[in-house]
Amino acid sequence: MGVCSNVAPRVKARSQWLCRHPLVSAAVIALLSLIVCIIPAIAGGVPRPRVHDEFSYLLAGDTFAHGRLTNPTHPKWKFFESVHELMTPTYMSKYPPGQGLFLALGQVLTGYPIVGVWISIACMSAAIWWMLRAWFPARAAMSVAALAGCAPALVLGWGMTYWGGAVAALGGAFVWGAVGRLRRAKVKPWIGLIIALGIGICANSRPLESFAAIAPAGVLMIVETLRRRELFARVWLPMIAALVPIVAWMGYYNKSITGSATKLPYQVYTEQYDIVPLFYWGTPHPREYRLPQFEWFYGQRTYRSGFYWRDPIWPTNWIKLEVRKVRPLLGYAQVFGFVPVIACIPLLVAIRKRRRIRWLFAGVLCVVAVALVCVYSLQHYYAAMACLVTALVVACLRELRAWRRNRAINGPTLYVLSVGWMILFLVGTLVFTTYNAAQLKRALSDTTNGLPRTGRIVARPDVEKFVEQHSESGAVIFVSYRPPGGIEEEWVSNSANIDAQRVVWAHDLGDTANAELIAYYPNRKVWKLEIVKLGESLRLSEITSAASPAR
Repeated sequence: MGVCSNVAPRVKARSQWLCRHPLVSAAVIALLSLIVCIIPAIAGGVPRPRVHDEFSYLLAGDTFAHGRLTNPTHPKWKFFESVHELMTPTYMSKYPPGQGLFLALGQVLTGYPIVGVWISIACMSAAIWWMLRAWFPARAAMSVAALAGCAPALVLGWGMTYWGGAVAALGGAFVWGAVGRLRRAKVKPWIGLIIALGIGICANSRPLESFAAIAPAGVLMIVETLRRRELFARVWLPMIAALVPIVAWMGYYNKSITGSATKLPYQVYTEQYDIVPLFYWGTPHPREYRLPQFEWFYGQRTYRSGFYWRDPIWPTNWIKLEVRKVRPLLGYAQVFGFVPVIACIPLLVAIRKRRRIRWLFAGVLCVVAVALVCVYSLQHYYAAMACLVTALVVACLRELRAWRRNRAINGPTLYVLSVGWMILFLVGTLVFTTYNAAQLKRALSDTTNGLPRTGRIVARPDVEKFVEQHSESGAVIFVSYRPPGGIEEEWVSNSANIDAQRVVWAHDLGDTANAELIAYYPNRKVWKLEIVKLGESLRLSEITSAASPAR
């Protein structure tokens, strides 16, 4: 106890110095989050995409990196269909462009899209710190803000995946940070511009869940404007003026891809492929697919197996699905070593005593409400509420300090113990993540004749490198699955300019159909790749024609 009491004043003095220099503290937090992201990459190499969503985001990033908003439909597009990617009316990712723009930034600056993910996490970290300064004293928010910037990269995996989460969190932090400053005596017009920027980021990342997270902030803006009429000219007019070009650009982006300014790429993809509706009250739409793996993914896995949907939904099944969807939300408590769960009582006290905290809690409740009515649920869907969870953690710690001020354990000591536990949890997670990355790198180095033994999607870059080394004029790889369908990982995914790739990935549609693609690429070497038993192993062979394989 004496050691903690001696450490507390030192921590307090250092944090006070940083709080007096907000730009320095924001830069320190951003740099710390970058370091946390880079350490696992040093041990295990550049993170590899694993799931369909990541390849779709990489397609968007590659498109933007080449200065285009979309790509023309390929004449042989039926060979290149992939989950979450539009082939018609244009060739592009179905997702909003926010994450893809950051991936493009990383690709242009360094050649590695993952660097764009790390940049987004650094921006999110600094933005959460900026947001917390509007709602709490700077010193109370400093340590938790640093953890909030570093932990999602590891605990939620945002720094090791290409589907992100930090972009939506950045938008949410901008909105809540700006709205939290409306109670100041002098409100400058740039506050309205920041709100517009945050809304634009939310709309172009995870619009539904993000708007749920910032909806109470909009209500708070109205309340503050009714109390202080001058905010309309100082905040609302600049915000509206900034939103006009943002909305116009979004309409132009939609029109470039779908042909309609009001129709999202996500909507077009849903109409073409999805069976399960977005909300529970929607109607399922059975479809026919050209590929067995699509039939399995959207049919048996998503609809018939009841993974997300049961027809009819009985109360017991509905409860099971809701519990399954709430689990990702608990991941945000895990970010802080479950401190919010342990400190739920002081949180309720803080909500009761401080009206401003109720607005933050309302944002979390809105996100939970959306999660309960939507069919799909993953942690990064609700990233916009990351700043809200962080703020509630700060409220918990401040309330705990007030409770313990005159007891055996003084306030600063309890604060240091709580933050120390969160730091210990983060360090442990960093060690565990780094170890797993190194283990994966070691497993992929186990090869037979130059090829990895595993048939999992993480081996895709190694297969591509092997084929490229044995194909001087480029190659086409026809991919098939044995048995057909039933595969979680789709190997067929290409960049924005398919014809310019050294290695083109295509579906094996049979010898007769394959001959068309072989004729389209007459100078490329042709290979056949079989993924055996759900990725347990792979078989790669060179074929001389569409009908006669040669081992």
